[in-house]
Amino acid sequence: MNALSLDLSFYMPISKQSSSSKSYRRRVRRLQLPSFHFPAPFANQGIGLKVPQLLAVKSRIAGKALLVVYAASVLAAAMPIQISAPAWYLALCNSLVNNGAILVLALLALNLAAYWDPAAKANRNFASPLLWISRLSTAVFGAVVVVQLMAAGHFAKQVLAQNSAQLSGLMRQLDVVAADVEAAKDPAQFNLLLQRLGSPPVLPSAAQSEPLPARKQQLLKVLQDKLRSEEGRLGQKRRQIFFDLALNSVRVVVTAAALATACQGFSQWNGTNLALDKSTEVVG
Repeated sequence: MNALSLDLSFYMPISKQSSSSKSYRRRVRRLQLPSFHFPAPFANQGIGLKVPQLLAVKSRIAGKALLVVYAASVLAAAMPIQISAPAWYLALCNSLVNNGAILVLALLALNLAAYWDPAAKANRNFASPLLWISRLSTAVFGAVVVVQLMAAGHFAKQVLAQNSAQLSGLMRQLDVVAADVEAAKDPAQFNLLLQRLGSPPVLPSAAQSEPLPARKQQLLKVLQDKLRSEEGRLGQKRRQIFFDLALNSVRVVVTAAALATACQGFSQWNGTNLALDKSTEVVG
């Protein structure tokens, strides 16, 4: 009987074995998760190329990506557009200059791509846009110098006009209060005037026992002191704004001039070393 207890699965019919294996494979396929294949955007870039050509491909990709980053940064800082506001032009110039290093790196990467790839020197489709990007960048940074100086001048005039309007408003209020003080005929009217003031001025304690004309003079003196204090505060704030504006304008102008010089150097290098003749164009 022990011999008969052996596994007799080997003696199963072939049709039953195949059907069981098919059902097993069906169950396995049902349990497996679907596989998704996402093609990499630059998966086929540089396959089978030599080292200089591979460096050229990677540098070209990096340069284009940096150009996109620079454009997105400048556009983000320029929103919302306020053409009539000098502060908007100052913010735009700051954004163009502060992100200028990204543009220089982009131009450097694209120029290195053209240097490492011999075919790019004869490819007008690559050389011509790179040349015009360098020239356009030079013109933009040159315009930044002019726009920064003009916007700073208009902004300074705007600050002066605002300070003058504030001081004029304070002086008009003081004239109105002075007229009301002179019109007060008795201490009751004078006390009522003090209550009408939003923030009643603090008079000397000795003035409470003085006659009404003396109390009027004390009140006018306190109001004049407040006006001079406010004028000094506005003057200090104006000087701080002008100092910061001048310091920032010098920084923007110097940096923009340096960036324009660098972009001009890239454009000269492109115009000298990149062949733009259509007869030598390589179709790629």
